[in-house]
Amino acid sequence: MFSTSVLGSVPYALRNSAIYAETKARSETTRYSSGMDARGVCEVAGIAVPTLNVWIQRGVIPGWTVTGSGRLRDFDFETALRIAITSELVRLGISAKTAGMFVFPRNPHDGRGFYRRLLFVRVPATVEVTEAGTERWPARELCFGFSSEEEIPQLLRTQFPYELPAAGYAVINVEVLEARMQRAWEQWERSRIGPR
Repeated sequence: MFSTSVLGSVPYALRNSAIYAETKARSETTRYSSGMDARGVCEVAGIAVPTLNVWIQRGVIPGWTVTGSGRLRDFDFETALRIAITSELVRLGISAKTAGMFVFPRNPHDGRGFYRRLLFVRVPATVEVTEAGTERWPARELCFGFSSEEEIPQLLRTQFPYELPAAGYAVINVEVLEARMQRAWEQWERSRIGPR
């Protein structure tokens, strides 16, 4: 496990109950005392503020509501990082709603941290005709957590013992996003303090 420390902050394990894999290789990061504004979070995540507002309005980012024009909205580091991960998934073609279900915890009191890597597999719809009848499985997206790229073959064999039902998968490196967000966060904190 790794942890980061910034400006004397206390390490705090990020929670994520929506990632389905049993591994202990999770990232620990810092819990910050104040929040970064929406414009700063969106810049790091590579999305526009109106996109973030739509995600909030549609419930992609739980616990937030759309506020009136001009009202400041500050996000803690954990939520900012989750927004960045959601943004990466959307760029890969996963809907914001589905990405949010994977990235944001269903139980806000779940104390588990982020995995270092996330593997997303889009499984196509399948139909199997047998003597007993026709069985149909809808298309679905699956998410698995792991710690390094070397684990991918074993993870795929474990999760799909007969064969991988999809032609491809995507890997999100949470450590890279976390480092990017941390650099932006530190710069944002320095800008709030002002010159000394």
